[in-house]
Amino acid sequence: AELPPEVGQLVVLTGLARGVMNGTVGEVLAALGGDRWEVRVASAGPDTGGPHRSVSVRSRNLAPKPIEAGERVRLHSIIRSDELNGMTGRVLSTGAGTGRLTVRLPGGRLVAVLPGNARAVSGDCRGEHAVPPGGAPGAVRPPP
Repeated sequence: AELPPEVGQLVVLTGLARGVMNGTVGEVLAALGGDRWEVRVASAGPDTGGPHRSVSVRSRNLAPKPIEAGERVRLHSIIRSDELNGMTGRVLSTGAGTGRLTVRLPGGRLVAVLPGNARAVSGDCRGEHAVPPGGAPGAVRPPP
């Protein structure tokens, strides 16, 4: 089952009735209640009030952004090494041939994870410090 979006996650807008924004990448800003999410996207013209704007979108119109090398990700739903869940890191490679992402975690640890166990998130992981959720050493607590 697909996990619901989370604040800070990068998503692709899809299946919108007004197709002009389909395929646009945005950042989830907040849950608006029910099945709606506030998503920040790049503006599509000079009359939109700045370089970015927020739109309200239903969950069914949000798809996880495909992960690319160099992006920041948050790990989730890992069963065998559950201490990795919630940690953020930078993708070094997208696993050509292995089917796994190589992710550098804070402190330099490298892990190989399935793409389904990582979400592209906004921001920069430089300067993050370990705040162990549940005492897991080196884990980075997701923002509130």
